[in-house]
Amino acid sequence: MSLAFPYFTAHSSDFSASRHPYTQEMVAMGMPAGTPFTLSCILLPCLIVYFLPRTSAIGAILLTGYMGGAIVAHWRVGEAFAHCIAVILLLWTGLCLRDTAIWQSVNPFRTR
Repeated sequence: MSLAFPYFTAHSSDFSASRHPYTQEMVAMGMPAGTPFTLSCILLPCLIVYFLPRTSAIGAILLTGYMGGAIVAHWRVGEAFAHCIAVILLLWTGLCLRDTAIWQSVNPFRTR
């Protein structure tokens, strides 16, 4: 489960780095043509931080912010953004399953 989020985002960054129809879709959304490459340059370090065990929580926070930007971009043009929310849930579910200390800190039903 922890690999599901990085798979989708790394796949997205791969498309952003190349000349793919994905780039044309972003231009159609009103973004400059160089935006996909810039987003890839932001996304890949965030993925690296997420994969390092000592910094995975910081990486999850950074990637949540990144996906928040994706939600705003989809919302601005009137597109569905439920898939972005699902990706965020995958991200945090994978992190909580990987690191029990994080799960214990965010679990509202924990016992002390």
